[in-house]
This record gives sequence, structure tokens and C-alpha cells, in this order.
Amino acid sequence: MGLLRSLWTLTTVVVAGPAAGLGLLTVLEGNYAAGALFIGLAVAFAGVSEYAYIRLTGGTVGRLRGLVPGRGGKE
Repeated sequence: MGLLRSLWTLTTVVVAGPAAGLGLLTVLEGNYAAGALFIGLAVAFAGVSEYAYIRLTGGTVGRLRGLVPGRGGKE
């Protein structure tokens, strides 16, 4: 994993981590709707971050490059 990827992952955790933690604590307190909202926001933050990384760097997730035609795999 390169330096850019490491920094990108760190910023994703810094943003999405507290939202997920707040969601978990809210669920444990019994407010399930608000907790689900915060957990959903954390997942959305992580998803948007990964999407932005892929679009900006031309990277792939996992083995996607070899499985999708036109992305470096055998066609």
C-alpha cells in the first residue's frame, strides 16, 4: 500500500470512525433510528471516500482490474 493510499485510508477512518462510534453508542442507549442514521452516514462517508479515491487515482478495489473487461484484464 502506497503513501497516498495510507493517507487516504487514515482520513476516511478519521471522518467515518466517529460517526460510526456515535451511531453505536446511540443504538446502545436505545435510540435505534438515530443510531442507524449515524451508522448509515459512516458507511456513506466510507463509500464516497473510496469512490473518490478510485476516480482520482484510477485505482481499483481488490482484484477488480483483472475481472472487468477493459480494465487491464484479459479480454
